[in-house]
Amino acid sequence: MTTIKSDFIKSREEFFNKIVEKFPHDKLSNLIVSHKIDETIFEKFSIEVKNFYHLSKKFNFQNMTPNGRLVPKKETDSAYNNILIYYREILHSMGLSNEISHYIIPVIRYKGENLNTLALNSPTRTELAHSDYWGGWGENTLLINIPISGDTKNNKVVYYDLPNDAGVDFMERRSSHEGEKYVNRCKKLQLDYEVGNMYICDISVIHGTSRAVNSKGRLSIDIPVAFKYHKTLQNNFLTSGAISAQEIQSLGKDFKLSWPSKMGQINGYEFHKITK
Repeated sequence: MTTIKSDFIKSREEFFNKIVEKFPHDKLSNLIVSHKIDETIFEKFSIEVKNFYHLSKKFNFQNMTPNGRLVPKKETDSAYNNILIYYREILHSMGLSNEISHYIIPVIRYKGENLNTLALNSPTRTELAHSDYWGGWGENTLLINIPISGDTKNNKVVYYDLPNDAGVDFMERRSSHEGEKYVNRCKKLQLDYEVGNMYICDISVIHGTSRAVNSKGRLSIDIPVAFKYHKTLQNNFLTSGAISAQEIQSLGKDFKLSWPSKMGQINGYEFHKITK
């Protein structure tokens, strides 16, 4: 027996479909699609991401959080600006430039073959299935994930289908532990996670890091994106980590971003805009 879709699910599908209809994609679920990134842009993009990774490795990953985030630092300014420029070009190639309100600073993440022991008891570790909305992102955002390299077959992001009768309570702020009862109502999907693809899901979608036995490390990027429209528009993203869609068009031409914190100073995600 098919459950009738709730008004909440219908509203999320309406918002999601209005955006993803702008670009070619494969529909993986009602609120999840994949898009094959332009090969030329992806090659340049992935080179810059790998360069950022190797710079971080050169400094013994002093910029890595227990959750695998490689935080931009003064020593990586050039590489990170290049990443942002090619990320902008990817979304432009998808026809989304006029749909976006703000670009959130992408998280470059390296997930090793094993869970970092410092993250074992962290309520925000990505190994716990969660919705990014629980962390405070608004209803006008979608979530992008881009695998770059490594063992993306055995060390990957897994997604869950929300039940058709899900209500607005799914979108309330909570910890991943508190959200376990909602995860249990969802269906875990068996999806490929392939380099060269972008995975886009609604901000409500539950997902998490999954490692198979004997998996190796994986390099990827995850980013919420804020769009211009929603019936109850919410821009409750972290403004210190966002650039307006209009402003980012001048990145690399009129200004660049710079991070005042140096390697070894984990705290300090804030950046400055430096006029060229």
